[in-house]
Amino acid sequence: MLHKEVFMDAQNLRKFHARHYFHSVGHGLFYSFEIADHETKKTELLFVYDCVTNSQKHFLRSEIKSFENRHGEKNPIDVLVLSRLDYNHFLGLMSLLEGRESGDMVIIPHLTDVEKTYHLILHNQIQDAEYLEFIQNPKIFMNKFFKKIILVSKAERPMMFNPSSVFPAQEKFELVSSTTDQAMIDDNSYLRTNLGWIFYFYLSTPEQPILKQIEEEFYSLGFSQKSIEDNLHNSVTIEKMKEIFSRHQWTEHESNLVCVHGPSSNKHCSPTGFWYARRSFHFLEHHLANKKWRSLGGKEFCVLTGSMNLFKNWGSLRDKLQKISERISIFTIPHHGEREHWNDAIVRDVDPDAWVVSSRLWSLLVSNHKVLAALKHETRGGEICHVHEFRNMAIERIFILKDLKET
Repeated sequence: MLHKEVFMDAQNLRKFHARHYFHSVGHGLFYSFEIADHETKKTELLFVYDCVTNSQKHFLRSEIKSFENRHGEKNPIDVLVLSRLDYNHFLGLMSLLEGRESGDMVIIPHLTDVEKTYHLILHNQIQDAEYLEFIQNPKIFMNKFFKKIILVSKAERPMMFNPSSVFPAQEKFELVSSTTDQAMIDDNSYLRTNLGWIFYFYLSTPEQPILKQIEEEFYSLGFSQKSIEDNLHNSVTIEKMKEIFSRHQWTEHESNLVCVHGPSSNKHCSPTGFWYARRSFHFLEHHLANKKWRSLGGKEFCVLTGSMNLFKNWGSLRDKLQKISERISIFTIPHHGEREHWNDAIVRDVDPDAWVVSSRLWSLLVSNHKVLAALKHETRGGEICHVHEFRNMAIERIFILKDLKET
């Protein structure tokens, strides 16, 4: 899926194109965003949120190849956000970063040792030395690919996203955080750019009483805090850990990093016109059709939910979205449309131009997309968009950046 905008730097009258892609990878999500100079076509900012598929891997390889054709095989990714650190996300990430120059920044959720252990034993990935290195210390591992590694933790006192108070940065990127350690921030922090774009974050985390109970049960098994790997040599212990997770109904979606992005301030970056959306059907890399779809409304923000459990966490995310709830243009349906991750209150609280789900075509054909079925009856007019192995979508809009000076 491609989503394209144009805006202008009023200081030097440079026009920029901003393009959002929801790549067709089937049951998974691979999202990228770029800002490019209108005249030179040079990419000024390249952002990626997740690169993963649970469908056939050749769909992801095809989309990575298309990504490389646009941005070069070795050109760095400026900012990459991972919603989760599970094995499938790791494999997709390694495919995307292979042979690429070091990027500026990667932003990932901070996990406890219990959460890291769960990811390792869930699919018996203990024998993968590279993944073990990544999950034990993602900061050290990601230093091979990025200059800055940022871990995001849960803020004790959540604050609302408030783009009207944010001015464009003087540098290319500026991480605004209340913490003194810029390598470990909370999810009240945000990333602003010199091009008038802002990235917000929200981290869903496990329920603390359950997490503490699991930790206590682990320690009773002799769980070591020094090295996760030391806890995984005994198959009997691993089975006992699995039993503990199962008894507490633990899932791999307990921690999930949401990203919300759009213009930093309507005082500096004003939208004009409408979104224009196009659907394109393709088989592998051969496009069969590309037709104009529809004009959408005057909203700007994109909400990327990853695999978040909105049934449990929508209330807290909704509170952070209050100041931009009427400006949400695109809302991704979490975990590929599974009903147990959905909350019916969402359609009463937000009214985006488009609801987007990325999943297998088969899941739509056999009518097991309960969320999509519910949205058809409950949405107030937003278009329901299914991105799958054989379909992309394009959306275009114009923005004008009016002023870069902070006053």
